[in-house]
Amino acid sequence: MKAELHWLHAELLWLLKDHNAAMAQYEFAISAASRHQVVYEEFLCQIALATLVSLKLSNGSKAKKHLKRAQHLISDEPDQLAFRFREVLVLANSGEYVPEHAIRELEGVSDSFGTMGLLQEQGFVRFHILRLKAQGGNRAFVEDLESLRALAATLKNPHFLEREFHLAPDLRRLVDLEVKSFKNEANLHT
Repeated sequence: MKAELHWLHAELLWLLKDHNAAMAQYEFAISAASRHQVVYEEFLCQIALATLVSLKLSNGSKAKKHLKRAQHLISDEPDQLAFRFREVLVLANSGEYVPEHAIRELEGVSDSFGTMGLLQEQGFVRFHILRLKAQGGNRAFVEDLESLRALAATLKNPHFLEREFHLAPDLRRLVDLEVKSFKNEANLHT
């Protein structure tokens, strides 16, 4: 129970953009999970830490250590997909995967999450596909943005991507510009 509380606290801190405190809380949760042999919570913390350490601190070697530990904690197919998702992000951020390869890998993960009915997880993956496309100047990201809006409506949770957006503030600005442009265009036609 203590590991789960630390994990939930870390998730909340990430949502609130306090990344350093979130990483510290994930470490506390890992310690508690190890002590009490709570595998799933440790797995979740390890992949979250790998993501934050890679994307916020640009420390690929430390991120890979978290991934290595997480890999030993995988217990089922959704865990395998969650691991692969975060692993691709780390490898893309470290330059080991070019964006096009990362996008192809993530599309496979997204399809698998969708087949399993794990729509929120699929949305997280789709968000990072969109992020990689936008970083590469691929305007097709606008279509992906529309599908994410539709998914948010399906989930009845317009804020489900908030935590992921904190990893990509430039994308937030780009999306805001795209929304303004769309509204301006709509106003011209009315």
